[in-house]
Amino acid sequence: NKVAVLAGDYMYSAAVNIAVRDNDSRILDAIAGATKEMVKGELYQIEYSNLNNITEERYYAIIERKTARLMAASCRIGGLKAGYGEGECNALYEAGLNMGYAFQIIDDTFDFAESSDVTGKDVGNDFKDGKITLPFIYILEKGTTAQKEALGRFAEDPDSADWDGVKELVRSSGAFEYSVGVAVKYAGVARDKLSIFADSKYLDIIRSIIDFIVERNY
Repeated sequence: NKVAVLAGDYMYSAAVNIAVRDNDSRILDAIAGATKEMVKGELYQIEYSNLNNITEERYYAIIERKTARLMAASCRIGGLKAGYGEGECNALYEAGLNMGYAFQIIDDTFDFAESSDVTGKDVGNDFKDGKITLPFIYILEKGTTAQKEALGRFAEDPDSADWDGVKELVRSSGAFEYSVGVAVKYAGVARDKLSIFADSKYLDIIRSIIDFIVERNY
């Protein structure tokens, strides 16, 4: 995790360096704006970090700022560098925004994978870190009384929770399937936002990235 964080810091610094060299205030503004929103997202996640105050709406507000706006800014910057007009750049921004939603939701389902050997992410790590993700929110808002009570018991002591039991709860309640379905819908919106562009090998690459986001298991 430490290496990943440092790598992210390096890539961010490199992006800023390139933007400064290009002397394009629009790109710097996009990077600065995305960074500000990422910090907001982290603060929101701290504020809404328990079962009593998290809602699906608040979850989307968190992942929009933590992940989606960064992808949106990246896509918009690509459009700016390509010389596109405002309409095309806005379409790319919206496509990136929806790609970001889909990416984060799929990433959150990895907490309930059979093994971390495939995903590369420690199973149960988000839950143990106090992050309440969409599968749990689904149980809170749509689960049976028994399912909600079971989730509450798990949340009392995440470190010693029976994780096989947690995974079974998430899957049997329909929470896992629901979360993947939401991610697929966001991916579909991302594809639709790209419909204003003529077919090209570059558009095919973006479409393949969208497909990968929802089909990946790592």
